[in-house]
Amino acid sequence: MTPSQVLEEAKGRFVVLYHDSPEALERLLRQALGKFQDKAGSIAELWSDEPTFPFPEDYQHTASCCDSKRRYVPFRENREERTIALVPGAKTSAPYCLYYFRNLRDWPMDKELPSESVSLILDYLEALIAVPNTERQRNTYLWTNVNASQDLLSTQELKSRITELEGMMEDNKAIVPPASYF
Repeated sequence: MTPSQVLEEAKGRFVVLYHDSPEALERLLRQALGKFQDKAGSIAELWSDEPTFPFPEDYQHTASCCDSKRRYVPFRENREERTIALVPGAKTSAPYCLYYFRNLRDWPMDKELPSESVSLILDYLEALIAVPNTERQRNTYLWTNVNASQDLLSTQELKSRITELEGMMEDNKAIVPPASYF
């Protein structure tokens, strides 16, 4: 799913969407993507026969580098030239692998998200939208003299759901693949 599709799916989970400003919803989507990036992260790998890698378009920072036999290879990042230069030793052999964390905060709206991130980002976005949406729904009920307070979750319950989802993100933290020094 793309971020645009995630947003549409989250919006579809509400019977009535009171908090429907496109700018506000996209801001909440970016917040959900950023929270997933901070709490869980997403790691990608890139292979090359050359010991120099250009920064991938979704590059955030390097997790690790190794050779074909999964031996650790030291590296140096050059942010100005946007490259990662490996420092292979005498025992290392090509191809080389770069493991890097993806930048989800700036993810393009029409590019597929990493599959492991979609469900938690979607649930988290829904929870974020639910806070202002429920507040507006509560105000609508007050203005129309409808007593539906027992049907609506409290702000505290909605925020505890957000905290619960953040914990789930931490439980699904991306793990850097191991590399050997021998």
